[in-house]
Amino acid sequence: MLSSKNPTYQAVRLLASRQTASISPSEGSKLSTILAMVASTYWMHQGYVHILCWSCSCVTDTMVQHSLGHLNALARTSSNPDTFIFLAADSVHLGGEIRPSELLPLPDEVDEPGIEPRPCPSSQLLQIHPLHSSTKPFLGLDPCFPEQLKEAEHTIELIQNFDADDRVFVIFTHDTSIYNAIEFFPEVANDWKTKAWKKNGFWKFLVNLQQVASGESNS
Repeated sequence: MLSSKNPTYQAVRLLASRQTASISPSEGSKLSTILAMVASTYWMHQGYVHILCWSCSCVTDTMVQHSLGHLNALARTSSNPDTFIFLAADSVHLGGEIRPSELLPLPDEVDEPGIEPRPCPSSQLLQIHPLHSSTKPFLGLDPCFPEQLKEAEHTIELIQNFDADDRVFVIFTHDTSIYNAIEFFPEVANDWKTKAWKKNGFWKFLVNLQQVASGESNS
């Protein structure tokens, strides 16, 4: 059980205070199928096969991003130890919109395949950060995109609580940077933490960001 002082607990409490739906353990199998279908809808749009996410419980909430009523879900993937996957869908599109944060600052160096130099010191990465900040996301939201910009930015702030918790793996639409850091159907996602999916994909967006900044990206 999450401690009441834990950021994840507090974020869940915020979600639960709004429009939520609790799914009983007996409905877990059905839920996992539903979540897989939701994930498939977004990931097939990118040409990927969806992750199969087995869950025995879930909290859902309407979050503001593209439009009002946008659905996010927190799915339990294991117990003893507790692990979760937060399906952020279109609340976030790029890792740079959510990372780094005050809860999880940019590390002193980032060691990712393709980054230059490797490992790359944070001092060099901060040179391409618009705010030169190790605690603010590299990218902001396009003010013309969300229906309600302030609410959309607040949504990201809430999700940052999950992102900073090592028991929660946050995944979102259009994040091509984690393609080689995770496994796809028919593999299951229950052991994502043991397989270090979050750790392996967390800062990968910086590789592409660095390439864009230097004019080398083909995307």
